[in-house]
Amino acid sequence: MNLKLFRRSRYTFACASISLSNLVRYTTLLALPIFLERVRDHSVQTSGLILAAMSAFAALLGPLGGKWADLRGYWPPAFWGAIALVTGTLLLTASTVFQEVVLTIVALAVMGFGLGVSGAPVQAAAIEAVPGETAGSAAGIFSTSRYVGSVLGSTVLALVFTREVGPGDTRAFALLFGGLSVAALAGVFANARVANRHICPKGDPQGYGPEVPATVFVSKGRADP
Repeated sequence: MNLKLFRRSRYTFACASISLSNLVRYTTLLALPIFLERVRDHSVQTSGLILAAMSAFAALLGPLGGKWADLRGYWPPAFWGAIALVTGTLLLTASTVFQEVVLTIVALAVMGFGLGVSGAPVQAAAIEAVPGETAGSAAGIFSTSRYVGSVLGSTVLALVFTREVGPGDTRAFALLFGGLSVAALAGVFANARVANRHICPKGDPQGYGPEVPATVFVSKGRADP
C-alpha cells in the first residue's frame, strides 16, 4: 500500500469522503429495516420497498453527477451532494421521532440524490489528484476506503443494539441516525476539499486553473499543485 499518496490532500479528502458516505449508507440500510419491522411493525416487503427509494435515486442520479462534473467541475456536485446527504439523514432522524413513513421515504430519496450526484465526481477527483503512474494504487486504496466505511457502519450497529428492540424503542434509532448526521456533516467538510471551488472550464474539472505549471500534468490526471 502506497501510503505516500495520502500526502496529497485532495486524495486524502476523497478517501475520507467515500468512507463517511458508505458509513452513512450501509448503517442506514442495515438499521432501518430493524426499525420498520420491529418498531413500526411493517412487513418485510414494505420495508424493502421503502429502502428502495435511496438505492433507486442513487442509481438514477449517478449519470447526472458525472454530467454536472463535466460542465461545472468536481466541486459543485461533490459539495451539494454531501449537503443533500446531511439533509436526508436529518430528515431520517426526524422520521424516527415522528414515525412518519412518508417522511422516511423522502429522507431516503434525498440521501440517494446526494449519494448519486457526488459519487462519480469524488472518485474522479481522487484518481486525478495523484500522478498517473500511481493511478492503480490510488484506485485500490480508494476502493478499500469504501469498505472501511461499511465495516465501521456494521460495527456501530452492533454496539448500539446490544439487546432486542420492540415497539416503542425509538430512542436508540433517533440517536443512531443523529450520529450518522454528524458523520454526513463531516463528509461535507471532506467533499468541499476534493477540488477547487471556482467554476472550472471544460477539461479542467479539478479547478487548477491556468496558473499551474505544465509539470503537474500527467498521462492520467494531475497531481496536487
